[in-house]
Amino acid sequence: MLKSLLTFIIFFTSIAVVFAQYKTEKVWGAKFHYGSIFAHSDFVQNTKGANPHGFEIEFASQSTDSSLKSKYGSYLRTGWSLSYFDFNTPILGNTVNLGYYIQPQFIINNHWQWYYKAGIGLGYLSSPFDSVSHPENQTYSLHINAFLQFSAGINYHINKQYSITAAANFLHNSNGCINSPNRGVNYPGISVGIEYQPNGNNWKNYNPGRSSARHWYKNPLHGEVATFVGIKHIQNTFYGEKNTINYGVKAKVFKEYNSFNTFSVGAAVCYDNELKAMNTYNNYSYSNYLVAVMIGHEFVFPHWIFSQEIGYYIYKDVNDVEQRFAHVYPFLHHWQFSYKIDNHWLIGTGLKAHLQFADFVDLHMGYRW
Repeated sequence: MLKSLLTFIIFFTSIAVVFAQYKTEKVWGAKFHYGSIFAHSDFVQNTKGANPHGFEIEFASQSTDSSLKSKYGSYLRTGWSLSYFDFNTPILGNTVNLGYYIQPQFIINNHWQWYYKAGIGLGYLSSPFDSVSHPENQTYSLHINAFLQFSAGINYHINKQYSITAAANFLHNSNGCINSPNRGVNYPGISVGIEYQPNGNNWKNYNPGRSSARHWYKNPLHGEVATFVGIKHIQNTFYGEKNTINYGVKAKVFKEYNSFNTFSVGAAVCYDNELKAMNTYNNYSYSNYLVAVMIGHEFVFPHWIFSQEIGYYIYKDVNDVEQRFAHVYPFLHHWQFSYKIDNHWLIGTGLKAHLQFADFVDLHMGYRW
């Protein structure tokens, strides 16, 4: 998990290095958050009805460079956020999150903009599971957890320096399935706040249009083949608690929509050692392999790729009696950060999940052409 988090941090740092080459303005922000706990499993129903609330402060750099906007279709913002949340239940306690984020800003007119935001970092959660002192918490089992943030919102400029902002947010803390229990804290909600740009905002001078480019269907198809391996922590009443290793191969074809976005279609084959443990214990003769077809999207940066994929299992020879996630749900989703070593080779890490349940964190190496 530490390697994965370091990779995520290096990814966002590399964006900041590239970003620093362009003209930027500083932005300070403060927000109030209010949400609700998403009790996504029978094991965490004791947190249902809780309403997390807290605040977030941000320090960011906002691009004003038209060449960067022409390349990415928006005025990029990157920055750091520090947040505190009271989960509104003694079972979960509270958390302090520190994260780095990217936030493309899209111009509507002289006063209005809309944006989306993706952030990642670390959180310190106060009340993890303990079999003796705190068995009620079936949501998280470590003090230190990964923190993820996804938001979509709007800004309205009041004057040359101040603007108000509102957003819908999805926030998440979990350990990536390296320790149990790890059902994760999911707390969607809304936020409102104020932003301050000391040197003033110059949105009237920003270009809301896109630069001309050839249509995406004229771009050639490209391909990628990758292998992956991941450690998966399993805990089961019958075959005990242990770490297993999963591995597999993926292949996809993709097409560039523009310099910042690609779309892909592919397939993945995974050898799941938890299936092997289940089959061995029950003396089943079912296959330990899972095969899925996938569609995806990539955000492409000079040295990094952030991809999201949704998949459907077309093959899983599994007996359903244990009601494990991959057995029950036909769909999966996969999130990856990849570093481009050169024009063809890449390495990275990712998270595979079924609905809101993490499956395992992987390390991968691939070749694309």
